[in-house]
Amino acid sequence: MINQTSLLYRMLSRGDEISINQGVLDIRPASQKPVSVSWVKDNRDQLVKEVAVLLERDLLVYLDYSAGGYSSNCYSGITLQFQWLVSCVDGYAIFNADLKRAKSTKSGNKGTPLPKRQFRAGLRSKFVKFWKRSGIKMPPRLSSFHDYMGKLKQRVFIANDLEGEKLDKDSIEPFNITASEISKCYSLIADKNQTNNIQDTDKTQTIYPDKVFTQSCNRAASEGNITTGISNCGTRSSGSTDTSSSIIQYKEGKKPPSDQTNEEWLDDYNKGDLH
Repeated sequence: MINQTSLLYRMLSRGDEISINQGVLDIRPASQKPVSVSWVKDNRDQLVKEVAVLLERDLLVYLDYSAGGYSSNCYSGITLQFQWLVSCVDGYAIFNADLKRAKSTKSGNKGTPLPKRQFRAGLRSKFVKFWKRSGIKMPPRLSSFHDYMGKLKQRVFIANDLEGEKLDKDSIEPFNITASEISKCYSLIADKNQTNNIQDTDKTQTIYPDKVFTQSCNRAASEGNITTGISNCGTRSSGSTDTSSSIIQYKEGKKPPSDQTNEEWLDDYNKGDLH
């Protein structure tokens, strides 16, 4: 739940700006000091979860993929596995792809199977259209996507459900929300907490009540599964992170960000214990 102890709540209350641009979490501290890349990597999923709850929307993250035959092995393709961050429900999307060599090389003859997890996607295929929507740079060859699939873990997506866990592959796209839109929704929670504290000082506000969101908050996020709280789905492997933030250099004797709790990091950050 989003409350005064939540990481997102504390950062926004300091005046930090948080947004998601083309599926990538972006943090702009009020102090204008650089944010540790390792800290962002370790806390990205938690912050995105809390953004999702704040907006009453679930967001989708990419987990892995498999390549093989489907529909009784009549067709070859790849299956992308996703998970909804808040509800922890799995999702998947199947794309057509060729699993055989297009021409003879030193590695094998034309028509022979490609190595495990390798595939070829057509330039006009729906997979390539999805890749372009993701905002990730196209690989040098249409047969080398397998070397770049991990980059999808750097993005947060939205999509429409079709049946069960199956996703509408044509609807999968990066999620976008501006810092001002997140700040506007946060203000509703902060004002509600302040009002409750004034009305009842003996009670601690631990959860936000239902229906405190305006239509503008709901419109701020693209369509997704509506949720009511944060679930613990475990930690996913996030791979490398694209970020414009520089690595924080801590003074001698200070723990590195990867070894600090959120409270320790925020305390050092506020004190300015940086070189």
